[in-house]
Amino acid sequence: MTFIAVSLDTIQGGEHFPLPLVPIERFMLWDDTPDYPKRFRVILDLQGELNREVLESSIRIASARHPLSVARLGNSKKTPYWTVPKQPQVPFRWLEGSWFDPPFDDSWNLTQESGVRVWVSQSSANEYQVGFEVHHACMDGLGLRQFVADMILAYDHGCTGNTGEPILMKLAPERLIQRGIFTRPKPSAESRSTTTWEKIQHACSFHLLGPVPLSPNACTKPRKSKEPERHIYRRVVMNPEQLDMWERSLRHGKHVAATEASWNASDTMDQPSSLNDAILARFMQVLANWNQTHNRTSKNQRLRVMIPTELRGFSDGRMPAANRFGFGFVISDIASSSDLPTLMDQVSKQTRAIRKFWLGLDFVEIFGAFAAFPRLAQRIVRVPRCMATGVLTNLGDLSRRHRKSLVDSDESIKIGNTVLTSVTCFPPLRPKTVVGVGVCGTRDSLTIGIVLDAKHGTIQDADALLSAMTRT
Repeated sequence: MTFIAVSLDTIQGGEHFPLPLVPIERFMLWDDTPDYPKRFRVILDLQGELNREVLESSIRIASARHPLSVARLGNSKKTPYWTVPKQPQVPFRWLEGSWFDPPFDDSWNLTQESGVRVWVSQSSANEYQVGFEVHHACMDGLGLRQFVADMILAYDHGCTGNTGEPILMKLAPERLIQRGIFTRPKPSAESRSTTTWEKIQHACSFHLLGPVPLSPNACTKPRKSKEPERHIYRRVVMNPEQLDMWERSLRHGKHVAATEASWNASDTMDQPSSLNDAILARFMQVLANWNQTHNRTSKNQRLRVMIPTELRGFSDGRMPAANRFGFGFVISDIASSSDLPTLMDQVSKQTRAIRKFWLGLDFVEIFGAFAAFPRLAQRIVRVPRCMATGVLTNLGDLSRRHRKSLVDSDESIKIGNTVLTSVTCFPPLRPKTVVGVGVCGTRDSLTIGIVLDAKHGTIQDADALLSAMTRT
């Protein structure tokens, strides 16, 4: 493995370190195991002539702007904290190989290595995949999106031959100190704040009424091995025509907002049924159909899908990349999945409630109370239980934030001497939550990626689930 060295003098906000870990960061750290690492992946597909020297320089620029990307865990058992090492560096590899099998170990020792990894896979003379792995203890998917967006602009600027610094949005590193502090919106006339007792009742209901896990396929049992296996990653990239056909198949007569903004749950506050809701409903239907096909299940069994919920407020807009999200859960029963419009109504009502009342913050606050007792909290986190049947994350259009400066005259997204053709993301898995779906787009494509626990299923199973997700 090689490393990209970052000058300590260029790190923005280094004076604010060491930073104690906030509760959600502790959760991700304690929930991390070699078999189920807490890593989030984003992969850019580029066509053209990728300049390695400029790419490494752009990674340095992005890393300096987002100090948690190069931070490491301090050696403290009582109060874990982030510290910026004297020699910050980002693990980096350039290889000829597959995009879905990066050259990094499953284990991730954050006391010895930074929380962001980068690799490049060159599949042909002018086709590249630039992959990013981020440990969820240091930043979430939207944080990684910030990091990647800055790297993209820095690379585009570097390819012009200009010697000056790229023009990037000014950040406020001091905001990192408040990254674990959240303020709920004030209750409206039709709502009220949830009491502590109600939160406890909800937590008990959450743990006692567990969801049904994804059923194994008896016909294609995974190969047993004593060695931990990597997860299985598959994807489908849709062009505008394919995406239009897919959206029509999701509608089934219902109105679905098919705008770009609907790719982000946070952008759909006033829409009755967004594309994001339709994708979520399709995912729940796929899970229900899979379990009915591969196992005898009762119709009243609960499906539960975990969706990351953004907890960033307006004042967080200039915060460097960090972990600032919660867990939202959408619940249905297998019987409801037979009728997609009805299921979509159920999903839309739940996602609107999650956004309106910041329900994703409930998990963060409850765990924060337990985090005051570290030994107890660690034991609770590591109890092998099924928190969700599946997980779905939607990063939206990664290029939208800087579109005007990147779109070429032929409407393609040009980054320096390359063209961005697609973006893929994959969420991490937990034990017994064995399948995840990542949705990510660009100006003219949408990618559906699926990750499957290799101990639970095979490549054929992953392909079958992905085919069901993307059917038209």
